[in-house]
Amino acid sequence: MIITGKAVPRRTFLKGVGATVALPFLDSMVPAFAAAPKPPVRLAFLYVPNGIDMKNWNVAQEGPLPTELPRILKPLEAFRGDMIQIGNLTNNSGRALLDGPGDHGRCAGSYLTGVQVKKTTVDIKASISCDQIIANKIGHETRFASLELGMDDSRQAGDCDSGYSCAYTNNLSWRSETQPLPPVLDPRLTLGQVHGGVVQGIGQALFEQAHFDAETGQVLAGSLMDYALPRADDIPSFEGSLSAEFPSRANRLGVKGSGQAGAIGAPATVMNAVMNALAPLGVRHLDMPATPARIWEAIRAAQSAAAR
Repeated sequence: MIITGKAVPRRTFLKGVGATVALPFLDSMVPAFAAAPKPPVRLAFLYVPNGIDMKNWNVAQEGPLPTELPRILKPLEAFRGDMIQIGNLTNNSGRALLDGPGDHGRCAGSYLTGVQVKKTTVDIKASISCDQIIANKIGHETRFASLELGMDDSRQAGDCDSGYSCAYTNNLSWRSETQPLPPVLDPRLTLGQVHGGVVQGIGQALFEQAHFDAETGQVLAGSLMDYALPRADDIPSFEGSLSAEFPSRANRLGVKGSGQAGAIGAPATVMNAVMNALAPLGVRHLDMPATPARIWEAIRAAQSAAAR
């Protein structure tokens, strides 16, 4: 046996035997002495704001879970050997501490930050949350350093509880003292809005143009019969992803509009690609929309200028 430290591709093996067969996964297809990939460490924090039926929820002891669990936890009995209950985690910062009413906003804001949040609706202040401290250490092991997901209200401004900003009530994760990480309530809907924004941006770059009568100023493309919009078969396949790695600097919360994000970036991306393709032909400028007629005119003008 000769160990080369190389892997034999499945296709190479199939070509060598000259037959089409269904092969199992062979050891020779893995580099010799290659270590199995280590699964990334994952951590999840869950927050239930509506309360629990404590009689059917609480486990009487700390440490390893007992053989029989309370009614609500019954579905977890098969996994009790992988779980442990930790006590003495009361978060005193979630109490009023002379700040008056506002338990919901106060508790959500201090849940993972461990601090008494500032009672305000404008200049919010908490602290970096423990999940983000951990994400900063191990987040590079996964595609996204952290994911913030929710199921209900996601308002980020206004008074949601007795003088506490909605930013406290509706965010558990905080990147810094003043920047919460708003949860995604419906990833599919959010990505759909991003996709819609991208399509609108592509339309702006390649199709959409308002025509006016030179004498009267009357709009000549006043309906979708005359105003070109991109159709599904005009749009290439593309993918989107959600990430909080690049917060907006335009507001204190760092939030971005999902639809606007696609619509803002797409026109510049498309026009840069068009100009990159036309540059070898001498075209140095092209106004939107980059219609076939405009591109042809720009190429002809560049050729005429080069011939002089």
